[in-house]
Amino acid sequence: METEPVLRCPACGSTGRELYRDLEDHHFGTPGRWRLQRCDGCRSLWLDPRPATDQLHLAYVEYYTHGELEDPPGGSTAKRLLAFLPSHRDDRPGRTAHLDGTPGRALDLGCGDGRTAVALQDAGWSVVAIDQDPASIEAARAAGVVDARVGTLDELTDEAPFDAVVLSHVIEHLVDPVEVLRAVRDRIRPGGRLVVLTPNAESASHERFGPAWRGLEVPRHLQVLSASGLREVLEHAGLTVGSLRSSSRGANGVARASRTDAGGDGLVRRLGAYAEGEWWQARVEVRRRSEPFAGEELVAFATA
Repeated sequence: METEPVLRCPACGSTGRELYRDLEDHHFGTPGRWRLQRCDGCRSLWLDPRPATDQLHLAYVEYYTHGELEDPPGGSTAKRLLAFLPSHRDDRPGRTAHLDGTPGRALDLGCGDGRTAVALQDAGWSVVAIDQDPASIEAARAAGVVDARVGTLDELTDEAPFDAVVLSHVIEHLVDPVEVLRAVRDRIRPGGRLVVLTPNAESASHERFGPAWRGLEVPRHLQVLSASGLREVLEHAGLTVGSLRSSSRGANGVARASRTDAGGDGLVRRLGAYAEGEWWQARVEVRRRSEPFAGEELVAFATA
């Protein structure tokens, strides 16, 4: 895979220093060894070098969005029950990207396998789901997304402005996040909202698991933002940040995926990894109460 250098932080433009080297894609087998820099300014992370723009598709030959949803739209029975625990209080709102209030028209940009779009539809939203990956759109349609399209934001020329635009775990994949967010800004009606969810570079999970943290996901995650970095990107795009916080949603699964010895088919090992994940989920939620940005993912609301 051909690569290109990235000498400055994509979020704030500062220089940085090497945090990790020789990282490998243990999840989907993309070849190569990768290096991550940490920004001296906003503390975000970025891949340097990163895959060349015309080579990025090679990192998605195998990807989790290419299959059927693991759970039904409402989640498995276990997940529905866990959602009532204090440690999982962000699970249910997280499924609909924390969009509450009166449903309207929403754009799910980079919809992947459609799980967010399905949850929004179930909550009463009229959703346009779009992704550049045909395999992801096929999975989204199979999951029940009514309007799922292969394409890019530039192709939505005839669409009226949306009441809400969702970027759920998308911004970390973008070569130029500011440019995309500027285009998104023009798709939001006056008074509408943009919501961004993305892995948190300064999460408790990253602190614990280091280079094994699932949120790094080299080489698909071109940058992993801190709260300061996400704010910088949104403001550089001409958006007004209304709220920015972290969420503990998904910390249990990240803990299981981040453990290098958590694999295998043994029942005892699987149950042990599951129990550890739930223990970590509770611990992250408790820590987040005293350290607001220790959560697994960042959640930002912005307006044009």
